Amino acid sequence: MDEKKEVRPKSDLGPTQGRTGSEKEIKSNEDPLTRMVSGPEGKDLILISKNTWLIIGLLITIFNPLPAGLIFSLTLWKEKKTAEEGKRLVILSLFWGAISLSLALKYYR
Repeated sequence: MDEKKEVRPKSDLGPTQGRTGSEKEIKSNEDPLTRMVSGPEGKDLILISKNTWLIIGLLITIFNPLPAGLIFSLTLWKEKKTAEEGKRLVILSLFWGAISLSLALKYYR
């Protein structure tokens, strides 16, 4: 009657554990772009995927390229996980801003 318990190392806890290993997934939304996890002090956190940030950045860049588009895209560029998308959005924001300014000046006069 000697039962052995399986002991797994902390690195093998699986995807439901957070970055620190203390966060547990408590609820899976139907939306694949977000998920809810339990954060520190029992507060619920909603994590947003890279694709969602890219879509938000594209919309901001298209509708307001220079001030808001540059600020948002530079913020994405600063983060390690979204650096590539941030670079692309900075280029798109500058290019689209130059086009929109040249069109505005052309038709303003």
